[in-house]
Amino acid sequence: EAAGPELLSARKKIGDIPPGSAVSTPAFNLPTKYVIHTVGPSWVDGKHGEEAVLRRAYDAALNLTDQLGCSSVAFPLMAAGSYGFPRDLALSIAISAFTDFRYFLEKENADFFYEEGPGEHNWDFWNTYLPKGIEWAISR
Repeated sequence: EAAGPELLSARKKIGDIPPGSAVSTPAFNLPTKYVIHTVGPSWVDGKHGEEAVLRRAYDAALNLTDQLGCSSVAFPLMAAGSYGFPRDLALSIAISAFTDFRYFLEKENADFFYEEGPGEHNWDFWNTYLPKGIEWAISR
């Protein structure tokens, strides 16, 4: 709702997005330039390539932000909500994708934001796997 009806209209024009892909739209009324749309996998049992598809989704989104010239990025923990992906595994894949995407790690002003649902904080896991050099903000 905050973006206005234009975002939904722009997203509908794109059509289906294959899992592991990413596309962008203008952000319209949101306080940013772009919205990156990506689709993670639904978790079946871990034997259907779910990890690889999730990693491709992060990589595609990060590569798109680079192409768009973004200097900061905010990510949800993809696929770990209604798609049923195990949270710790999803977070591990996200951190690996961020770490490997050296462009953002080397940029002085690159910020990464990780947000989970209300009250969903696993500080021990974050403190264990938080890579050095990423500014990581947790909201809510």
